[in-house]
Amino acid sequence: MLETIGYIDYDVAVRCPYCDVELQLNQPPYVNGEDPEYELSEDELGGALFGSTAKPARWSGFKIEYKCFACNRSFVLSSFEV
Repeated sequence: MLETIGYIDYDVAVRCPYCDVELQLNQPPYVNGEDPEYELSEDELGGALFGSTAKPARWSGFKIEYKCFACNRSFVLSSFEV
């Protein structure tokens, strides 16, 4: 029987609490962007969402700070919903 490898595709969408613009936190400019002002230094989003072998995923109780690229104001992501 033939084998294949699966991949995970996801989106993390939020609305800026200040200007109501929809932001995709797992897409540029927040990842693989050219502007370090918006990109996190480490993958806190992936760690909270997927975890690792050493640290389990946490879908609530975390605080990841972002800055809206539309209005330039800071906000905190603290949980996920499905």
